Amino acid sequence: MKNLILTALTLTLITGANAFAFMELGESGDVGGQGAYRVGLMPQVRTSDGSGANITGFLDAGLNDETSARAWLGSGDTDLLIGGTVKWIPIPDYNNQPAIGGRVGAFFFRQSSDSFSVFRFDPLISKKFDTDIGQLTPYAAVPIMFVNHNSSSNTELQLTVGSEYVHPDVKKIRFGAELGFDMHDSFSYVAAYLSIALDDLKRGQ
Repeated sequence: MKNLILTALTLTLITGANAFAFMELGESGDVGGQGAYRVGLMPQVRTSDGSGANITGFLDAGLNDETSARAWLGSGDTDLLIGGTVKWIPIPDYNNQPAIGGRVGAFFFRQSSDSFSVFRFDPLISKKFDTDIGQLTPYAAVPIMFVNHNSSSNTELQLTVGSEYVHPDVKKIRFGAELGFDMHDSFSYVAAYLSIALDDLKRGQ
């Protein structure tokens, strides 16, 4: 178990070593409930409008059965990324019904000597499936981003699709993979991530 966790963390760090990227989604409609905490890493590689990648760390906190918050901190080719998001899922994942909701967030990042601020809104839908190899949670979103730079502003639009995966023998780790597609004045990317449930670790489960 410890070797699997260390290997996954090492691969994530190596993948994001030369990073440039920002504005990932990196989560499904799973909220986790009040007091549920997760910590994770997410490298992202840009596939359009230049190349490069970044690695971003995040901390999740479940606020209630419908709401969770996430703090973001990243670096790489992008000198600094810091921000926060709040996810609200008023329609839960239940029986044949998918989780439906959205996420809002605010970010600040620096690239060389330039500073940017971003406000984003992410309509989000996801659905859990139990399979023979573990639990899969495909998700999709259409992030709408308002980017401010040097007193000018721009609206960007993406399509994001991905899936989370939990292995039946490693339930405290959540793996994820994600693709982002440029729909308007944005960029395309590929990303992977993992997160660990801190409450599970404290209980030793």
